[in-house]
Amino acid sequence: MTNEKKKEFTLKITEANSSQMIVVLYDITLEYIGEAYQAKDEEAFLNAVNNAKRCIVELKKSARINTELGANYYSLYTYFYKQMSRAIASNKIECLEICEKLITSLRETWIEVAKKDCQDPIMSNSEKLYAGYTYNKNSINENSSAFNNRGFLV
Repeated sequence: MTNEKKKEFTLKITEANSSQMIVVLYDITLEYIGEAYQAKDEEAFLNAVNNAKRCIVELKKSARINTELGANYYSLYTYFYKQMSRAIASNKIECLEICEKLITSLRETWIEVAKKDCQDPIMSNSEKLYAGYTYNKNSINENSSAFNNRGFLV
């Protein structure tokens, strides 16, 4: 993953509430699956799929298995994890295709949920980033707010 993509995802994470965080995890997973498709060698393929598997582990942790819906999501995430493990074992990309289709479908559903979720961001003590055309009309400049109170409050 490029450094620019990492910065983009980091910004999304700092501003996301719990529903939006699920969407970000889906986005990161799909990004790694895309990297697996484009991998030139076996090592790059393994790294990309293992990174996608780590995202699936985080999604499994977020599923509330004490509810029927949460248990269903947990089962889906377990299926994704197994398919990704099969992709690594067989070194075949076909195992990832079904995961990509289902994750894309789930992502669309969670986008709708996130639109209706009015919770505050999970990270309440992060700095705000403002982007705009300042001093240069051809590029976007980003400025962080003067934030004197980062970290834990005692």
